[in-house]
Amino acid sequence: MLNLSKDKRKILIVIGSVSVKVYRFQKRNLFLERSVSFHFGEILKSNNKAIEKILGLLTGFLNEIKKEYKSWQIKLYATGIFRKLSDEERDFLTIAIFEKTNLYLNIIPHDLENFYLESSLIKKVPSDKNIILLNIGGKSTEMVFLEGRKLKKKS
Repeated sequence: MLNLSKDKRKILIVIGSVSVKVYRFQKRNLFLERSVSFHFGEILKSNNKAIEKILGLLTGFLNEIKKEYKSWQIKLYATGIFRKLSDEERDFLTIAIFEKTNLYLNIIPHDLENFYLESSLIKKVPSDKNIILLNIGGKSTEMVFLEGRKLKKKS
């Protein structure tokens, strides 16, 4: 479980099918620092050496972030297309990223990704409003219906 105590400065990096987003977590607030497009889904479709290409792009980028945020704790979360990799590809990528960056790649399930998104957005909903949240991803869309800050339905 991610320890989000006030005394640690953290960088959260979310790696999706199309983009890598770098968030700064400080004083219980999350700030988008950078969003970079890599189009990993397209790379996987078009290249038989795709995993090696993705590894090169990711490790270069992650090492840049490590230099920029030297004293910060960094956590990596992969979503989308990374869940569809074979076990062998996933293992290779996870181990290689760790060996080249000393960072562990967490490939999170779809339900956990949605939970994190809902949790962060529900806090921003006015308590007396009914809201529909749309989570539009590279391959899926989910609607979340809220009455006030309570989850009523997902579809």
